[in-house]
Amino acid sequence: MTRIAETATQLGVGIRRLRKERKWKQAVLAEATGLSVPTISLIETSKTNPSYYDLEKIAQALETSIPGLLAAGRKSFRDTDTKLKVLVASNIVTRRTYLGITRTELANSVGLLPQYISTTENARRLPGLVNFLHIARGLSIPPDHLLSGHLATGYIDRVVKETINPMLVLERLNAARHDLGLTNVQVSRRTGIGAVHLSKLESGKHFPNLKTILAYCSGLNLSLAELFEVY
Repeated sequence: MTRIAETATQLGVGIRRLRKERKWKQAVLAEATGLSVPTISLIETSKTNPSYYDLEKIAQALETSIPGLLAAGRKSFRDTDTKLKVLVASNIVTRRTYLGITRTELANSVGLLPQYISTTENARRLPGLVNFLHIARGLSIPPDHLLSGHLATGYIDRVVKETINPMLVLERLNAARHDLGLTNVQVSRRTGIGAVHLSKLESGKHFPNLKTILAYCSGLNLSLAELFEVY
């Protein structure tokens, strides 16, 4: 695939992803940009090379920028969910086995069903932030250890005996943006996360998922250890 074709594919995937994130049909995006539905379809399927002007209109409608469209379409970002499930699953199994506790014991200690732990360890689900923090506490381990590469089976230098408040995690993400003086649109450009979604996070309407947290930390150079630190 040529570089031009690769970029067109990345743009198409990014536009489709951000559009679906808003639960917009192509007709809604077409109306917001003044483009036709067939044109939107051709752009999303990489069957045409849109002009810079058209891309600007699409980016504006999706509350991002052209770099933001590209970021949202990066293969590494799209693959993160599956890879993250495997990584988290592997680290939970490694730590639980090291501690010598069963899935049922872990589940009971954090108020979850054993089936939830089972599907998580089999990489069939990615736990939400709240349950992820509970699981980390049940494993007596800093949450960032479950996200930062494959966990060593040996000594863990920091033992956590309490669950980190998910609101504190959200506040730290928001503080990172304010400290850098960035707007939501600028954060969207750096992370590939839709600006509308970022606004909802900042307003506290819902918690970010683990994939969003990783993208946010990567884009703003925020360390996971700092984000999940217990004072």
